[in-house]
Amino acid sequence: MPLPPFAVGRAWYKRSSKARSKDGERVYYDPLDDYEYERDPNPNKRCWHRIYYRADQYQDIDPETGEPVPGSEGERRPLR
Repeated sequence: MPLPPFAVGRAWYKRSSKARSKDGERVYYDPLDDYEYERDPNPNKRCWHRIYYRADQYQDIDPETGEPVPGSEGERRPLR
């Protein structure tokens, strides 16, 4: 799985998620901002998820800029 453009040059690595709802699924981790990242599982959406593993929440982010997507999709939501 290729990294999104906003992650180029960052020291991401794969690890098992620490979020309770993810139950050890493999995600990317960025030690600089302490968030986990994964591609949205819906193939029709091209966004990524920024996972706040301590709060068991995520938000959709734009793969080009790394910023939350506009509208309610960019709000933090509970992981399922």
